[in-house]
Amino acid sequence: MSNYKLKTINRNTFLCLFTCVCMVFAISCNDDDNAKEVHDPDKPITLTSFFPDSGRLSEMIIFDGDNFGSDPSLIKMFFNAKEARVIGSTGKRMMALVPRLPGDTCEIKVQIGNKEATFGDNFFRYLIAASVTTLAGNGTGDFSLGDGVLDKATFTPVYIGIDQDFNIFVSISNNNLVRINEAENSISVVATSDQGYTHRCTPYANPVTNVLQMGSESLR
Repeated sequence: MSNYKLKTINRNTFLCLFTCVCMVFAISCNDDDNAKEVHDPDKPITLTSFFPDSGRLSEMIIFDGDNFGSDPSLIKMFFNAKEARVIGSTGKRMMALVPRLPGDTCEIKVQIGNKEATFGDNFFRYLIAASVTTLAGNGTGDFSLGDGVLDKATFTPVYIGIDQDFNIFVSISNNNLVRINEAENSISVVATSDQGYTHRCTPYANPVTNVLQMGSESLR
């Protein structure tokens, strides 16, 4: 007798997927029928609910309310200070993608023209998914800043630190300290051996002031 494995999904996941499919279908029908709902600047934007209430980068979130209009290019949405990409709207329901690293607890704000609205006490919980990826280098250990472009740079790291803005600071074997910003795909030197820096000093960002600090090799 053949063995079969039944894969199940929870109810919330199913409802989210079903809602997304229905919304895409509804948006497609509106486009086909040329039935466009226009945002009325004389009326307020109404926000009633969103689903799911937590998620990771680029997860699709469904928002219900009123007076969105059906042109997503006119709608701006923010998770805290990070702008999200709005990919569809029917006027009463819209879909957006969660932006990168907006913060653990996010206030959601919608702007259309000179009107804006927030969800008040209903916050979105951003979930950080840990993964191991190559930021820079090709395994040779040669040093190159790659004209400031991160994915073209190569270096040998010694110590690594990070600040509250997710800048990565790396002490490298040629006695330089570099700053890496993955979102900007950039790398730059912030301290050199000519300034007295040595790669044996561990970069450390103060968690209160967010000021970068380095220790000293001297015992005196």
